Amino acid sequence: MLEEETINQCAEALSSLSCVKSAEQLSFLANLLAIAISKGKSVDQLNVIGNFIVGVGGLILIIAAQIQACESKQDKIKQIKDLKRQLEELEDSLC
Repeated sequence: MLEEETINQCAEALSSLSCVKSAEQLSFLANLLAIAISKGKSVDQLNVIGNFIVGVGGLILIIAAQIQACESKQDKIKQIKDLKRQLEELEDSLC
């Protein structure tokens, strides 16, 4: 039952990742989770679990990159609109 308690504690900690205060804490949490998951598993099971986690991680990174690219594009569009508005105001003030 200790393993289940550890997994539950890790799950609770993961659900509050926004509260992690440092890279060291996140690294420590990852270590605890890896140890809890790997206890009692065969090498084959560990390979499957590890590859699954890597696959999920890769997809999460793709999603984050896409979101970031869209936000960046929206920021640039807003900057262009602001610059056009400022240019129009300057042109109006010259007339």
